[in-house]
Amino acid sequence: MYHRVPFKRLLSVAVLASLSAAPAVHASGFRIPEASIAGLGSANALVADATDPGALAYNPAGMGFHDGMSLTAGIIAIDPNISVITATGPHDSSVDSPFYVPTLFLMGKINPQWSWGLNVNSPFGLETNWPDETFPTFGPLPSPPFPPGTNIDPLEPSRSKIAMVNINPNIAFKANANTSIAFGLDYYYVKEARLDTQGVKLNGDGGDIGWNIALMNVNGPWSFGISYRSPVEVDIEGTLSAGPSSGPGKTAITFPALLQVGTRYQVNANLALEADIEMMRWSSFDVLTVTHGAPGVPTPIVSVNDWNDAFAYRFSGSYKLDANSKLRFGYSFDQTPQDVARFNPRVPDSDRHLFSVGYSQNIVGWTVDAGYTYLAAKSRDVVSPVPFGVYGTDANGTSAYNGKYQFNAHLFGLGVSKKF
Repeated sequence: MYHRVPFKRLLSVAVLASLSAAPAVHASGFRIPEASIAGLGSANALVADATDPGALAYNPAGMGFHDGMSLTAGIIAIDPNISVITATGPHDSSVDSPFYVPTLFLMGKINPQWSWGLNVNSPFGLETNWPDETFPTFGPLPSPPFPPGTNIDPLEPSRSKIAMVNINPNIAFKANANTSIAFGLDYYYVKEARLDTQGVKLNGDGGDIGWNIALMNVNGPWSFGISYRSPVEVDIEGTLSAGPSSGPGKTAITFPALLQVGTRYQVNANLALEADIEMMRWSSFDVLTVTHGAPGVPTPIVSVNDWNDAFAYRFSGSYKLDANSKLRFGYSFDQTPQDVARFNPRVPDSDRHLFSVGYSQNIVGWTVDAGYTYLAAKSRDVVSPVPFGVYGTDANGTSAYNGKYQFNAHLFGLGVSKKF
């Protein structure tokens, strides 16, 4: 049974479809936990490692156990493969991949007790892009009752993108021979937020500041680490356009608080093992409110996500092959924060497994690091009994997004580190 839909309501739905979720399909939600090449090869289980310079980005309190000045830098290529089978057949999310994620940590000693560090990485982001007619609910409407040629393709989700960088200065204090603490500021700069449908576009940017605190304790072969990063709400300002209407648009994206806890055991001179847990407070990603100045388009517009807090369980090991080379390996299980009740294909998220390997080699005073991770996500069958329109102008969690979603990803990284 079909019902006439007022034009202003169609515009409302179009804007909501373009803004109802941030993009990315890698770790839980749109989290990118890879903060160094060493972490890439260790399934990101490094928060309790006081020995590896690549662990400092995960726990800056580790600076208290390093001497002198050091630099760790690298680049990670992420190649996702995302697809869905809907009533119109199979469709791939076509994006300009691979994505490149930079990693950098520079540290120095002020005196034997105090250290400073600068961390630069991208803890959130990635991209999805669905072609026209992926979701048939948003296709042409029947005639009658609608006039010939009437369609609501502009309501269909298309490209979503968040490209951001975190600039994170830290200072660490070594309280005693076994314990170090650190404090820092996180400046999240979203350099591009693009949330489009086939006919509605929002482009904007913005930035804001959070904070982080960390602790590292080393006791013989055991070490313990904890790192906390506060939530950061970033106001996004840009331009919203819907057909001939355009104007300034505003929204806000809340990046969740992150808590990492881990323990490491040095089994012998060559082998070390670590187990970490990360909690992501995705429950803060609940409602998005959009205001704009596009003539003829209702404002404000509210969209519900209702995500849950999620956990990642990570395990890693390292083995010294000789004085100049090291092998790394790891496994992680990441939970999804997204229930089917508010499922959105801009983040076709599901539980996933990550398998990692890495290698480092000392060469004339430099350490060259390489890492690889394969992400295997569980396929997700979305069969919502809720008809489109029950939530008003919000399509999240309705039958409009029914389908079988699948994805995997390959991550490659290469970097260098050096002590001065």
